[in-house]
Amino acid sequence: MMNVTDDAALSNMTLYAQLKMTVDSLTPKRARVFTTDILRAWGEQDLVDDAVLIVSELVTNAFRHARRQGPEELTGLTVQNIETVTLLLELWPDAVGIHLQDGSPILPVPRTALDDQENGRGLQIVAALTQSWVAAPVAANGKRITTFLRRDSAHSA
Repeated sequence: MMNVTDDAALSNMTLYAQLKMTVDSLTPKRARVFTTDILRAWGEQDLVDDAVLIVSELVTNAFRHARRQGPEELTGLTVQNIETVTLLLELWPDAVGIHLQDGSPILPVPRTALDDQENGRGLQIVAALTQSWVAAPVAANGKRITTFLRRDSAHSA
């Protein structure tokens, strides 16, 4: 039995929270709310703004680029998309991990946007805010993007 006052044991503990969502126009909002609620519950208020921006960029990219396009979408008919993404948050002693998995095997590629372009800065934002990020294929014909936000040293002491 673990003694909850044992700081050494608590510093090695990792917490997880996962949300699986159907990809539609409301997915980014659901992901932002989930991220905010979980990080606040974990006492990581200082990381909420950066984490929400990262999650929003990753989920929006999945919505825009990673969905499989069926014949209905290619012809312009509106059909509910049945693709899903899974958002996993992890609380480590020194970082918060943010993982997004989708069904597309196409890995994201950072772009350089012109000043007058509205899109193309998402991965630059992710790179600027995170300790590190990586995208890798997963066995089930998809990919997982993993990012890490450094926690305040006071939390990990």
